[in-house]
Amino acid sequence: MEELIQSLQLNAGLTAEQARKAADIFVAYIKGKVPASLHGTVDSILNSKGSIADNAKEKARQFSGEVEEVAKEFGDKVTDFFRKKN
Repeated sequence: MEELIQSLQLNAGLTAEQARKAADIFVAYIKGKVPASLHGTVDSILNSKGSIADNAKEKARQFSGEVEEVAKEFGDKVTDFFRKKN
């Protein structure tokens, strides 16, 4: 988040207070566009070190892996359910 604030100050010529307010608005906007379950991920991306793009890619990979794992577990449960029915 600090990196975003510094970028706003440097590139948009905002004061520290203006940049912080703009960053808060930006974060609220992004959170309004994604499910609440991803709000922590948004915060994590913005508060981590390194480039935002690299951090976003890493979080997306992690999320994708989690989705894949849940889908596999669900598929296994469905398969088990139908095996028990037969």
